[in-house]
Amino acid sequence: MEYVSAENRKLLEPKYRMAMVVVFGFIISVLFYLIVAKLVRPGEAIPGSEAWQRPIYGGALILALVVIFLRRFLMSSFIAGRAASGGIESVLRNLLLVSILISVAAEVVAILGMLFYFLTGDPDYSWRLGAIGLILLAYAFPRRGEWERWVTASAEAAKKK
Repeated sequence: MEYVSAENRKLLEPKYRMAMVVVFGFIISVLFYLIVAKLVRPGEAIPGSEAWQRPIYGGALILALVVIFLRRFLMSSFIAGRAASGGIESVLRNLLLVSILISVAAEVVAILGMLFYFLTGDPDYSWRLGAIGLILLAYAFPRRGEWERWVTASAEAAKKK
């Protein structure tokens, strides 16, 4: 594992901490949605909502795959490498942005789960889409080693200039 200098670590720490707080906040909100859906019973279901099941779960699956692809693409050496050539601040902004974008997409999945639960009265929507949201948030959680690797790559790119 490559060493991150003290100067670079000072730049890394606040952004990494902010990313962790943001993702953890999204996790707490998804758990809140699950608790609300457990405690609050919806009114009358919308007639014909039984037919929504396949498109809703299919859409959640597609959104989950898009999130996974998006993270893979944005963290690839092509995109992150371009950010690394822009300096450490650019890399940290990129890493923070990726974490937030993926967290927002995961939050949307969980919100849709609660929304469809209240529209249909079927609790499966809430807990299944909430679980998908939590899994995506776990996937979005910032990985310290990955952040350090990109900061080190950025520092090395700066030295070569």
